[in-house]
Amino acid sequence: APFQSDLRLSRGALDARASHLARQLRAAGVGAEVRVGVCVERSCELFVALLAVLKAGGVFVPLDPRHPAARLDWIVRDAQLRHGIVDAAGRAALGAPLEHAFDAMSADAGTGAAASVDDEDVPVHPRSAAYMIYTSGSTGTPKAVVVEHGPLAAHCDALAAALPIESGDRLLHFASVNFDAAHECWLAPLAIGASVTIAPPQPFAPDAAHALMVRESVSVAAFPPAYLREFAAVAARDGVPPALRVLAFGGEALPQQAFEFVRRTFPSVRLINGYGPTEAVISPMLWPVEPGETPVLATGDAYAALPIGRAIGPRVARIAGDETGEQGGPDEGGELLLGGVCV
Repeated sequence: APFQSDLRLSRGALDARASHLARQLRAAGVGAEVRVGVCVERSCELFVALLAVLKAGGVFVPLDPRHPAARLDWIVRDAQLRHGIVDAAGRAALGAPLEHAFDAMSADAGTGAAASVDDEDVPVHPRSAAYMIYTSGSTGTPKAVVVEHGPLAAHCDALAAALPIESGDRLLHFASVNFDAAHECWLAPLAIGASVTIAPPQPFAPDAAHALMVRESVSVAAFPPAYLREFAAVAARDGVPPALRVLAFGGEALPQQAFEFVRRTFPSVRLINGYGPTEAVISPMLWPVEPGETPVLATGDAYAALPIGRAIGPRVARIAGDETGEQGGPDEGGELLLGGVCV
């Protein structure tokens, strides 16, 4: 289906659609620890589908229909998926049909139905799985990581406080759902009552992102560093989107030289470098730079990496300086150890 740039969905409508779809999922056997593939193009229906799986008590497995078909089919087999939610793009992308496949558009049929006991959310245990996502893996073979409800909820609370996200904010959802950062960008704002502006399916040019952010008064956004550099060039030419107050980046290193250009381009925006492995729930460490602040960085190397900041929420982080695992001293290198609730 074509991208609907003018579609607006209230929290009540989102909840009604997701509840209607969750009822269908439960009737097909979806519940705790049952995995459901979600292969839906970026749209309101995508987030209805993801939320429906959570409301049914299941585990969503995101499948971006724009990713290579061979990778998607590998994930379907490895995750042993029997249930799935798809749209036209999803059906075309998946090589083999799922045993229980639900049409993402069918959730629309539930918007006018009266609420029932069957629409009540299924209670979940904090140690129950919320989603399973595949990383590239150190060998290039996709590796499954399961994130539980308790750590995910704690992270979303911590992220909302750290950025911060407020109920009046509007966040841009940009990342592919096959990357874990995509999921903090819809769960955290919805949890505290903020709004989400959905970027069209990629490829999405930086000048188009700029125009969308201006038109929709986006106040919080996050981009991968390579895209951020291009977006900053557009903002330097056309001006900073007026409502923008927080701009985050992560997923790969941003060289200091590029960061300085970004900092000069967005002098009134809070900049945040996010870091962390998927197993520690998305972005366990943040390095914020306040508007007008000139951070002290390593000198003599324009391509040196930026600091990764401190752990947020109920986490701990320390550097093991040697093979014994003992804490290293100031300015000493070593292995980063992350622990706490969100692992």
